[in-house]
Amino acid sequence: MLRPRLSIAAKVGKGAEGEYRELVRVRYAQVRTAFPSASSAFLIRPPTAAPESGEIQAKECSGLYIRASVCNWGWVAARECRVFVKRILLDRKEIEHTPSQLAWKGRDTIGERFAPQTLMRSHKVFVDICAADEFVPQLQVKSLRATEGYAPYSDAGLYAFEISAESEGSWLCSPAFLQLEIRHDGRKWDELEVVRARERPWWKKLW
Repeated sequence: MLRPRLSIAAKVGKGAEGEYRELVRVRYAQVRTAFPSASSAFLIRPPTAAPESGEIQAKECSGLYIRASVCNWGWVAARECRVFVKRILLDRKEIEHTPSQLAWKGRDTIGERFAPQTLMRSHKVFVDICAADEFVPQLQVKSLRATEGYAPYSDAGLYAFEISAESEGSWLCSPAFLQLEIRHDGRKWDELEVVRARERPWWKKLW
């Protein structure tokens, strides 16, 4: 049948190639904010956040990103595609059940990171799942909820992400489902790794 068919995949282990597990330079803004007392303090915040006052100096550190690839193997375009994290578990205990959209890789603004994408046949794009870096070694979920101030996860353990790739603008487009198990040390940001990745067709949902 001539219809879109989405696929989502990830790679396992510390030796995962290329964009699936990538060391990057992370850029933060260092904001010097004056308090009523004579003292002052530095607040570390992402560059997308606007400071209330004070001066901004860019600061960079090393970071590690975990990503999945999304591809359309159908014969026609998949329109208005988005990827969602549906649920997160830590050591088999649910810690998050509110679905939230994940960010596309390499976009400059929040609007671009979460804008729906059109995927032509065999077109592959990457989506950010989570990250950790030298400044923030906790597990950072790269979701729309995270941009609203939700804190990263500091507990060490095995995190399970239940993820779906969906097309809202294409008739009869088959979605894709992925479960990622990611080990996080809690302190060593560069130890972040995928230990298991399972993709399922749409008729075998993971939840």
